[in-house]
Amino acid sequence: MATLLGAARSANTTALADQAALTLSQLDLLRSGLTQATDFDAAALRAQLLAAVADVDADIPVEITHAGDVSGFVVPGEVGRAMGIAVTEAIRNVRRHAGVDAACFVRAEFASDAVRVDVIDDGQG
Repeated sequence: MATLLGAARSANTTALADQAALTLSQLDLLRSGLTQATDFDAAALRAQLLAAVADVDADIPVEITHAGDVSGFVVPGEVGRAMGIAVTEAIRNVRRHAGVDAACFVRAEFASDAVRVDVIDDGQG
């Protein structure tokens, strides 16, 4: 659903293409009956995080940076999915506890062997 919303709301971008590729691979995985996805490289994790944000609110700004070469970056599939779930839940918590006027944004910084994801709000909680 997030991929379709992204396609409807924005131009054809690299981020949207990555998100669409991730969605298609997830659908292929479901169809195959397998329960574990392949590892996430930087592009796949980026798409996973963007989809997680869009699942809650596609208007939340997302800043993604790369500190150095991330061509060898890999996390296990379980970790990538857990990061997406954590981001979604953090944004939901902002909506529940920070107040109706709270602004929120997501920042992810990739390095060759690590990623840091922050969900930041200016609310009261």
